[in-house]
Amino acid sequence: MQLPSPLGFLPLCFCLFLLFASRFCLAQDSLFQPRVEVVKTDSLLNAYVVIDTILFEGNKRTQPRILTRELGFKEHDTIPLLLFVGKLENGRKNLMNTQLFNEVEVKVVSWTTEHVDVKVVVRERWYVIPVPIFELADRNFNVWWTEQNRDFRRTVYGVTINHVNFRGRSEKLMALFNWGYRHEAGLTYVVPYLNKKMNVGMEFYFQYARKQEQAAETFNDKLNFIVGDQFLYQKYMGGVGVSRRKKIHLTHHTYAGFQQIEIADTIRKVNSDFLQPSGLHQRSFELKYTLIDDNRNLKAYPTSGYYNRIEATKYGLGIFKEVDYWELLLRHDRFYDLGKKFYLSAQVQGKTSFPLEQPYHQQTSLGYNKYLVRGYEFYVIDGQHWVLGKLNFKRELLTFIIDNSKWLKFDQINRIPFSFILKTYVDVGYVNDRYFLRNNALTNQFLVGWGAGLDIITFYNLTFRVEYSFNKMLENGLFLHLQLDI
Repeated sequence: MQLPSPLGFLPLCFCLFLLFASRFCLAQDSLFQPRVEVVKTDSLLNAYVVIDTILFEGNKRTQPRILTRELGFKEHDTIPLLLFVGKLENGRKNLMNTQLFNEVEVKVVSWTTEHVDVKVVVRERWYVIPVPIFELADRNFNVWWTEQNRDFRRTVYGVTINHVNFRGRSEKLMALFNWGYRHEAGLTYVVPYLNKKMNVGMEFYFQYARKQEQAAETFNDKLNFIVGDQFLYQKYMGGVGVSRRKKIHLTHHTYAGFQQIEIADTIRKVNSDFLQPSGLHQRSFELKYTLIDDNRNLKAYPTSGYYNRIEATKYGLGIFKEVDYWELLLRHDRFYDLGKKFYLSAQVQGKTSFPLEQPYHQQTSLGYNKYLVRGYEFYVIDGQHWVLGKLNFKRELLTFIIDNSKWLKFDQINRIPFSFILKTYVDVGYVNDRYFLRNNALTNQFLVGWGAGLDIITFYNLTFRVEYSFNKMLENGLFLHLQLDI
């Protein structure tokens, strides 16, 4: 949401208030610090330890084998003493990154000579979550608030039913039903572990969507919407994926899918390249391979470690001959814990695609979702190739937990964590366009944005970002986001 620039001092005042308050409030240590508890005894002088038993507590729904898979060690393992504490902490982080638990604690409960017993205590989340949907149809809150004049007709409402731990096996069963600005129905089923070794999984996906309003072209680096009395755009998608996760952090994923898009002649009259060369409909198969190397300490809000992603996609396999192009996406994130609650994070990612002449609706580059140079929230920059770099410098101001366990008996919600993170940042981006560059000035030039903000992190992976950003045209404003910046 862009506000008059005098109000830009409000985030700074609020951050100063939190900094002042944090010196007088009772608060716990950082949410991002290690939480492994080890009973220190004279036996620490031994060179090795043998894990006799692993006990689990609090896993009312989750099967023990799911927890054992993520720990990285098992009963009767022999571990060098110097690596033992690190193994326990890595196991705790791995369990947190399953996003099945609100809290995880690892304890050594018995240590006799070189033999130990380990206890893992988890606090499970709610796994079956029917959630009423009320969301904005636009790319972000700021566009809806300013450019679309807070038009509630541009909202999507409905319900999504998510079971994120189906059968206690970390399987995900998700159903989606939307109405309003966009009609959608979808079903997704993810089975992460198919075999006894628990390193092969599958997923099944289907979705249908239709809209009476559709962005038909990009003009002056903004989307030009066409409105119709009937549905102008319909899309059918479905597919199946196979994943292989031999190690904890490395995942190979292959996806094969089909999609069919149908548009009204109204859109084609505005932009004949929207579905070129097929005109009013487009059918295509796609094949995608993704490699993920995820070594972040906490997926919900990482402060150390790294993340790599390689994604190669072939659209059109020669069956319908209506689509034929390749796309390659590369991404590298790095996170540094500088000590004393200071953190540094950096990201570089880019996409290339060929041939250059492609349908308009598949040319999305910067300005959509997380692919954004902060300060350019009101713009979209389309093209065939793009690169994006981000740099954040952060300071954790205040961390605390609201404990309602005395009067609220639901373990899933009776302890609510909060962290407030102050940050400064700079983003750089570039979009190369050789086909749709007419009437769009922000392509084929470097884009720079910078600013300061506040991140608010709470349970169930909720992150709220309040940012005051500038771009190289010296446009500035206060912007709100509901997802991680990196």
